Amino acid sequence: MVSKALPWRYLCIILVAVAFVTWMSMPTSPFRPWRDLLDQYVFLLMGKLWVQGCLPYVDYWELKGPIIFFINAVGYLLTDSRTGVYLIQCICMSATLCWMYRWYKNYIGGKAAFLGVVFSLACLFNIYGGNQVEEYVLPLLVLSYYYQYQWINRYTAAAPDVHRPVYAAFYGFVFAFCLLTRLTNALGFTGGVAMIAIMLMFNGQWKNLVTNILAFLGGFAVLFLPFAIYFYMKGALYEMWYGTLLFNLHYANSSSGWTSIIPHFRTYIDVYICMATGLSILLFNKQRRLVGIWMLCVSFFLWLWLGGSYGFGGYGIIGIPCSCIVFIEMYKLFKRRQSKPLRYIAYTLVAIYLVMIGTKDYTTAKVVFALSTEPGEEIIDVLMRKIPKEDYPFVNVYQTTPYCYLKYDIKPCYKYFDVLDFLWGMDEHLDNDMAAVFESCRAKWFIVNRDKISKMHIDPLLEEKYTLVTTYQDMYLYRRND
Repeated sequence: MVSKALPWRYLCIILVAVAFVTWMSMPTSPFRPWRDLLDQYVFLLMGKLWVQGCLPYVDYWELKGPIIFFINAVGYLLTDSRTGVYLIQCICMSATLCWMYRWYKNYIGGKAAFLGVVFSLACLFNIYGGNQVEEYVLPLLVLSYYYQYQWINRYTAAAPDVHRPVYAAFYGFVFAFCLLTRLTNALGFTGGVAMIAIMLMFNGQWKNLVTNILAFLGGFAVLFLPFAIYFYMKGALYEMWYGTLLFNLHYANSSSGWTSIIPHFRTYIDVYICMATGLSILLFNKQRRLVGIWMLCVSFFLWLWLGGSYGFGGYGIIGIPCSCIVFIEMYKLFKRRQSKPLRYIAYTLVAIYLVMIGTKDYTTAKVVFALSTEPGEEIIDVLMRKIPKEDYPFVNVYQTTPYCYLKYDIKPCYKYFDVLDFLWGMDEHLDNDMAAVFESCRAKWFIVNRDKISKMHIDPLLEEKYTLVTTYQDMYLYRRND
């Protein structure tokens, strides 16, 4: 029987989730002013433009999967403002924390479960910026890890457990969600899925394996096909595929490589500690070796990618479910008084974990606190006042976040409305298309962050077709010559 107090516990968690999103989500919280701060405004704008009848990738281009634009579009359909997106965020964060609580409660009890949720939220605190791609897949990832953890804990070699196809169908759905946002979001949980498939093969459970594969494909199709059919009917299936995956392969190849693994160690600490804990369990706890192997599977490939990526904090959000695994395993270890080597390793890992969490450079948090007490206006706002309002539809910003399109209700005049210098030189087709768009000179006004651009890309156009009107700090305002 469900405890009468249980719904109140979930209600408290939901209130915490809503408060967290309200305070931390600078781009979408209705209680926050517009700030020229985060790239997440691109997703807001793409969703708004989709609602207005524009087609992603064709009318306006961005290098993400369509689901993030779709979520923002649904938000604008709900309230015709960013508040609708904020409501979706509150639902996602509430689902994430509630699933975490359920996971903790089932394995370490209700009292410790609250501490676990607080711990996971602290891990999320530094890498959450609001309306991030990873934010919306997080509740699905937490649930995926939870189902896998349940199965691994039930499994014994003497009596191999059948893996229910309904879970495989859910994994397929989550994989499609990851593919249609950012494929790398799937790296962790698919490692666990691969381990389950290998275990079924190893034990000769071929019928169960085939059934699960079909269920996985069915779950994948449920989400993937509607988007594929939609863009196919619009004659833009290749464009969707290019923006979702093909261009991102070029983007991944240009990353900073393993130079980011050390400076961003603390940002991805959940993944590192999960891998270290899994290895320790594998070596020193015979009874739970399968759990140790599974922890290595869900963390190792994720660690490889994070270590070789650009090191953006938001990427670390997909590692937050690892904090649940580590907390539960550590709690069990200290509760059961395991062998001395494992205890010493655990003490060391816990100390490292706490030091890293406690001494993180809370970049996101510091920015949020600073902007909460800073009444000034943005640099772009100063320059926008120098542009006639009738010319607002012909303003283009370059190498800066396009929040002004949203604040001033401007429909961008260029397909590539948020071009940053890093886009150039990755793919010849995209370079040619961007050059043709800019050479049309449809924009009467250019706002450019001069300190962050390469002169070879935009300077020739500005020198030939535009005149510098004024500057303000690192921003330059240009007007078309005619």
